[in-house]
Amino acid sequence: MIPQPIDQSLKSIQKMTGVNFLNLHLKSEFGSEYEKHRTLIRSEIIKNHSEILTESEIQSIQNLELLPTAEKLFFSISHNQTLGGYSASNEKHGFDIELKSRISDAIILRVSTRTEVFESPDLKFLWCAKEAAYKALNNNTVIISDLNICDWTSQNKTGLWSYRVSSAKTLELKRNTGFIFCDQLQIFSIFFQ
Repeated sequence: MIPQPIDQSLKSIQKMTGVNFLNLHLKSEFGSEYEKHRTLIRSEIIKNHSEILTESEIQSIQNLELLPTAEKLFFSISHNQTLGGYSASNEKHGFDIELKSRISDAIILRVSTRTEVFESPDLKFLWCAKEAAYKALNNNTVIISDLNICDWTSQNKTGLWSYRVSSAKTLELKRNTGFIFCDQLQIFSIFFQ
């Protein structure tokens, strides 16, 4: 079960984007502290979506060396030490979870421009936003520092923020809309390509 503030953020995101289907599946046993967390996440994807997955998609999802793909849904996996899981949507997207206490300002400053740092509502948001966008783009010619996070907008009083991505490199963007939301320990980001 997803905690209510996170569930409310998802409902707000779905309403603002018009995405037909968006869901998060989060569990503590999907955190990287558990030895088999990657296999457990993949098994959960198959269990929850087996009715729409082909046999070849199931085999692909089970392969830890490949990104989980399916024709009818897009999946994005993320985990930190204490929590992990996946997002599922009918639209291409990326999902990231970061522990607030583990995000290094030095790394953020190394991969971000001065403008990004100045405009970001919270420096730690930048890393999570870049990770989600990078996963959504799944482009071997782009590195994380090529992605500029911009156009931050507070969406409501619950702490939901939206952002966009720009780059000097050519990106294939349809929606170009990302969202950040938090609980006490973690930052979550979902970016729709």
